[in-house]
Amino acid sequence: MKYRCIDCGNIVKGKGWWYMPSSIPDPVDYFYCDNCVPRGCSCNMELKEGIDYDSIEAENSDNYFEPVDEKGRKYPCCEYMLVDNDFEDKQVMPVEWDQFN
Repeated sequence: MKYRCIDCGNIVKGKGWWYMPSSIPDPVDYFYCDNCVPRGCSCNMELKEGIDYDSIEAENSDNYFEPVDEKGRKYPCCEYMLVDNDFEDKQVMPVEWDQFN
């Protein structure tokens, strides 16, 4: 099954991004291509090299940076999952929370 990007409407070829926070009942409706996925999030911030997490300097936001990918772009929020959209025999199966309780 192929999915369309929720933003541009193009069929996503190759890898795409599913928005998968717990508040959305059906993440299949929230699929983005690599160009349209919202990028940048505080969940990706990393402490600059040489600064200890336990130090008072770690409380200063100037001591953090947001890493970028090989194309110089910020990463999407951790609520976006990178998936391969070129699968043929795989299907998305809904997961019921009762399975884990």
